[in-house]
Amino acid sequence: MKKRTIFQTSFVLLVLCIIFAGGDVQAVDQLEVFLPVTLHNYCSDFFDDFSDPSSGWYIGEDEYAKWEYLDGEYRILSKDDYYDFYGAGPPTCAHQNYAVEVDARWVGEPGSSYGITFGVIGDLDQYYIWDVNTDFQEYGLWRFDGNEYHTIIPITHSNEINSGIASNHLKVIRFDNQIRLELNGIELRTLTDNNITGPTFTVIHSSPYEGFPSSDARFDNFSLETLTHNPIPAICPNFVDDFSNPASGWYIGEDEYAKWEYLDGEYRILSKKIRDENIKLNIAYPPTCARENYIIEVDVRWNDLGHSSFGILFGIIGDLNFRHRNKPSN
Repeated sequence: MKKRTIFQTSFVLLVLCIIFAGGDVQAVDQLEVFLPVTLHNYCSDFFDDFSDPSSGWYIGEDEYAKWEYLDGEYRILSKDDYYDFYGAGPPTCAHQNYAVEVDARWVGEPGSSYGITFGVIGDLDQYYIWDVNTDFQEYGLWRFDGNEYHTIIPITHSNEINSGIASNHLKVIRFDNQIRLELNGIELRTLTDNNITGPTFTVIHSSPYEGFPSSDARFDNFSLETLTHNPIPAICPNFVDDFSNPASGWYIGEDEYAKWEYLDGEYRILSKKIRDENIKLNIAYPPTCARENYIIEVDVRWNDLGHSSFGILFGIIGDLNFRHRNKPSN
């Protein structure tokens, strides 16, 4: 079993072992740290197509791996599987809210994985690691809290991953507590995690398979963009209301047709007059936002007899447009 991970970065190294197709995740117990000095004291946007070999990424070689600019790309070539991951960080400082993206591909036989490590605090005291495997078309996301790893997204199959040696475009959006993973322009997952906050660093990484020491990863068109506005649509939290609080946000009002109010721990819709021959429903929206997949339920009753119906309207897009059935004559 491999025990070490090496990350050549502008600040620290990363430690993690992820075995695809098996699903085991375990911490490693040794690492080697390199601390090149970054001279930036501001956090501007950063883009690199690796056409300039003096743009500031780590260049070096040891018995385990080689880091270099090659033919307009950045290369991480593993030569030994002693370390689980080999990585490099861009020559820029920490950002708070950002989008980081890069093109990644294999040359020759694919390695175990490549990906983006983000949310890096300190000497990799905390971070998120997004890992992509092109043989099995799988990805996963983990968080390290300084002591142990937590699975955020378990190893998951996705047909959006270009298999084998084909290039994949990886993008992470990190804004406040929200994370979005995009692959080849398609959203894979959007989620929230409050455990890492503030300015953080990013890393690109690759990994050889255990028992197959050589893996040749190429990276291109690296971009790190500061975000001033959140591009991620709002994630709607679950909403429950027993109507015990009349300030919970439902509509309160009255007109010639109906009355809407909180009453004795319930929400009341009292119809008083038919609006017209086609529209005969009185409705109320919950004080929450639109969502894609959901379960909605409610307890409902009549206060007296002789009424047509009650129910739930769902899947609403835009303005309501419907006809109501007439009441039976007997």
